[in-house]
Amino acid sequence: MHLDSILFHEVGERVSDIMLDDEHVIPTKFLFAHADSYQHYGNLEKYSGYSFSEKSLILDNSEAIARYLIEHVAPNRKLTVVSLGIGLGDKDLILLEKLRRLRLEVSFTAIDINPAFIQVVMADIRKLGMGQVAQGEYLRCQFVVGDFDEIERFGPLLPADSPILFMALGGTFGNQNERKFLQRLKRVSKAPAYLLMDFQTRESFRSNDKAGYESEHNKQFISKMIEAFCGEVVAPANIEAVYDNKLDNYRGPISEVPNAKTLVMVGKTVAGERRRFGYSTGYHKLALINFLARESWAVEMDFKVKNKFLFLCRLKQ
Repeated sequence: MHLDSILFHEVGERVSDIMLDDEHVIPTKFLFAHADSYQHYGNLEKYSGYSFSEKSLILDNSEAIARYLIEHVAPNRKLTVVSLGIGLGDKDLILLEKLRRLRLEVSFTAIDINPAFIQVVMADIRKLGMGQVAQGEYLRCQFVVGDFDEIERFGPLLPADSPILFMALGGTFGNQNERKFLQRLKRVSKAPAYLLMDFQTRESFRSNDKAGYESEHNKQFISKMIEAFCGEVVAPANIEAVYDNKLDNYRGPISEVPNAKTLVMVGKTVAGERRRFGYSTGYHKLALINFLARESWAVEMDFKVKNKFLFLCRLKQ
């Protein structure tokens, strides 16, 4: 199969049609949907040690994860892989390349709300030569431009005859209401389902993260977001980082703080309204494992580097 024949879909509403919630919180998905998002995240990754650009976990453990999937998940060597909010796709493609080289027959679906990110991933797959059959290697690719909050709408695009691995890397999980996110995955799963996700603890907001979030470029970007999606002007100078410490000493169930954020960017509009974007969620590991268990997901493998974690979870039948 050659990449000239890859499938491309556009599903769901335009992002500009999505309304703000009652608390004047701009949904985090808007940060990924704007035309400048690619450049914005490229700039953030320039800050050495920026948490979301941490690739060592997947680089160091992709072999172990791939072999586990082959032995325990896809013994018939067929696997459906779905990247949820693939973004730049650098982490996702590391594991995908490993699976391909181990001769798995992979049906790969990349989903993102921003067509610009989809185009980046398509180009990278072409460069890697992944979309071709060579010496028994097989990878079927399809790309979906859409909001995976509506995953039930494009669930029919997914093959029903093989186990499914959802990948939520680069902070995707923390940008959602966690319970609703997991429930959506359960509803769309027609076969044994697994979830590979990364997250960070509160302590992982190191000085380089802080510098990235508080950079002039980031403030300008947030200003553009508020103006584009609220029709209100916020000067970059009126945007500040507010640190939320609710999780610092928290040991209870995550469900009691379903979207507790560790850092929020707040902008004051000309009219005096305060608009805010939630950024990355910080967790305590045990609280998150307990929460996953209550939502029918069992942690099969977990890896750690500094305060960043990578989990492979199984949907319990």
